[in-house]
Amino acid sequence: MRGRCVEREKSGRPSGPLLQGFSLRVYVYLAAMILIGSSLSPAMAADGAAGLRAWIDRCVDLVDEQSCGSALQQSHRLKQLAEKQENYQCYTLILALESHLIMHSLDRNHRPETLAALGEAARVCRW
Repeated sequence: MRGRCVEREKSGRPSGPLLQGFSLRVYVYLAAMILIGSSLSPAMAADGAAGLRAWIDRCVDLVDEQSCGSALQQSHRLKQLAEKQENYQCYTLILALESHLIMHSLDRNHRPETLAALGEAARVCRW
């Protein structure tokens, strides 16, 4: 099947440019982010942001996979809140933060980028 983004190796496992380097835990985190709904009120956003900071600190400092997953879940809740408030600049910055978290969980070399993305999101989203 030439021309397709996802091909199957002889082992039957998916491969290709979109899947190369990704592990099952990243797919589980992404699925959890999609499935987890949230109804955070603006008053809860500050608590959510504090929780997000704590999970990100654990993720980048301790390289704790569970903390990285929890940070992604918390960021998804805050992103939903930003969307409900039609704060699309904040939404976009949280999306970028999630991207850095995923990259950090894959190769552990994205600590500065992850923390910079957190700082920028906190500034624009007024956490």
